[in-house]
Amino acid sequence: MNPDEIKVKGENPRIILHNFSSSDDMLVGGKIEYIPDGDCLMAQVDRGGKVVSLTPVWPQGFESVQENNKRGVADTDSGTFLEGDNVQASGTFLDADDEAMAEVGIDSPCRSSRGFVVFNKGSFTNG
Repeated sequence: MNPDEIKVKGENPRIILHNFSSSDDMLVGGKIEYIPDGDCLMAQVDRGGKVVSLTPVWPQGFESVQENNKRGVADTDSGTFLEGDNVQASGTFLDADDEAMAEVGIDSPCRSSRGFVVFNKGSFTNG
């Protein structure tokens, strides 16, 4: 991937990957949820006391996985995160209409109207 590139990869589930050269470094996270209608993952995130569904954007190197009849993502450095897991990492939030996500190539129900949660590489904990 080129710097600042975004792409959709995998199937069952499809995931969005990024290779941003820089990103905010705040603590972000949520509970991973599988969306069968779209064959994708969403993150249930607490935003100011209200839980909203956001589209997760994973760092380059993550792969879609299935284990024990659950879907999720895995990376050799960060581990495996399956539906139902709580994930925390450094990262940022992007609005649904953010220019960086304009041509991501994923639609509803996998593209949240509330926006995106972007996770930074190497900063994950199984929250």
